[in-house]
Amino acid sequence: LCGLPKTRYNSFTSGKLNLSAYYCYKIMEGLRVTEEYVEKKSGKQFTDTQRGDLRRVAWMESNSDIINALMSSKKLTQDVRETINKRK
Repeated sequence: LCGLPKTRYNSFTSGKLNLSAYYCYKIMEGLRVTEEYVEKKSGKQFTDTQRGDLRRVAWMESNSDIINALMSSKKLTQDVRETINKRK
Protein backbone atom coordinates (compact mmCIF):
# COMPACT_ATOMS: atom_id res chain seq x y z
CA LEU A 1 0.00 0.00 0.00
CA CYS A 2 1.42 3.37 -1.07
CA GLY A 3 4.97 2.06 -1.27
CA LEU A 4 5.01 0.68 2.28
CA PRO A 5 6.71 -2.67 2.73
CA LYS A 6 4.13 -5.43 3.25
CA THR A 7 5.52 -6.32 6.69
CA ARG A 8 5.25 -2.69 7.86
CA TYR A 9 1.70 -2.41 6.54
CA ASN A 10 0.76 -5.68 8.26
CA SER A 11 2.23 -4.41 11.55
CA PHE A 12 -0.03 -1.36 11.39
CA THR A 13 -3.20 -3.22 10.42
CA SER A 14 -2.67 -5.92 13.05
CA GLY A 15 -2.21 -3.32 15.79
CA LYS A 16 1.37 -4.36 16.57
CA LEU A 17 2.60 -0.85 15.76
CA ASN A 18 0.98 2.53 16.15
CA LEU A 19 0.74 4.53 12.95
CA SER A 20 3.25 7.37 13.23
CA ALA A 21 2.69 10.77 11.65
CA TYR A 22 5.29 9.92 9.01
CA TYR A 23 3.51 6.77 7.85
CA CYS A 24 0.08 8.36 8.14
CA TYR A 25 1.32 11.18 5.90
CA LYS A 26 2.83 8.70 3.43
CA ILE A 27 -0.40 6.72 3.21
CA MET A 28 -2.49 9.88 2.81
CA GLU A 29 -0.07 11.16 0.16
CA GLY A 30 -0.14 7.83 -1.68
CA LEU A 31 -3.92 7.76 -1.69
CA ARG A 32 -4.07 11.50 -2.47
CA VAL A 33 -6.45 12.25 0.38
CA THR A 34 -6.63 15.27 2.68
CA GLU A 35 -6.93 15.50 6.44
CA GLU A 36 -10.53 16.61 5.96
CA TYR A 37 -11.33 13.57 3.83
CA VAL A 38 -9.87 11.18 6.41
CA GLU A 39 -11.82 12.89 9.19
CA LYS A 40 -15.07 12.74 7.23
CA LYS A 41 -14.68 9.06 6.27
CA SER A 42 -13.51 7.93 9.72
CA GLY A 43 -15.92 10.07 11.69
CA LYS A 44 -13.01 11.10 13.93
CA GLN A 45 -11.16 14.40 14.14
CA PHE A 46 -7.38 14.71 14.22
CA THR A 47 -6.15 16.25 17.44
CA ASP A 48 -4.19 19.49 17.26
CA THR A 49 -1.05 17.48 18.04
CA GLN A 50 -1.75 14.98 15.25
CA ARG A 51 -2.51 17.78 12.82
CA GLY A 52 0.75 19.52 13.77
CA ASP A 53 2.72 16.29 13.40
CA LEU A 54 1.28 15.67 9.92
CA ARG A 55 2.11 19.20 8.83
CA ARG A 56 5.64 18.91 10.26
CA VAL A 57 6.25 15.72 8.27
CA ALA A 58 4.84 17.33 5.12
CA TRP A 59 7.06 20.39 5.61
CA MET A 60 10.11 18.21 6.17
CA GLU A 61 9.36 16.22 3.01
CA SER A 62 9.04 19.33 0.87
CA ASN A 63 12.04 21.13 2.41
CA SER A 64 14.61 18.37 2.62
CA ASP A 65 17.21 20.63 0.99
CA ILE A 66 16.97 23.04 3.93
CA ILE A 67 17.21 20.19 6.43
CA ASN A 68 20.23 18.73 4.63
CA ALA A 69 21.97 22.11 4.63
CA LEU A 70 21.31 22.54 8.36
CA MET A 71 22.58 19.03 9.09
CA SER A 72 25.83 19.67 7.28
CA SER A 73 26.61 23.08 8.78
CA LYS A 74 26.72 23.79 12.51
CA LYS A 75 27.29 27.47 11.71
CA LEU A 76 24.18 27.69 9.54
CA THR A 77 22.14 25.94 12.23
CA GLN A 78 23.46 28.39 14.83
CA ASP A 79 22.64 31.36 12.56
CA VAL A 80 19.10 30.12 11.97
CA ARG A 81 18.57 29.51 15.69
CA GLU A 82 19.82 33.04 16.51
CA THR A 83 17.50 34.55 13.88
CA ILE A 84 14.53 32.65 15.30
CA ASN A 85 15.35 33.75 18.85
CA LYS A 86 15.59 37.39 17.73
CA ARG A 87 12.10 37.19 16.23
CA LYS A 88 10.46 35.72 19.33
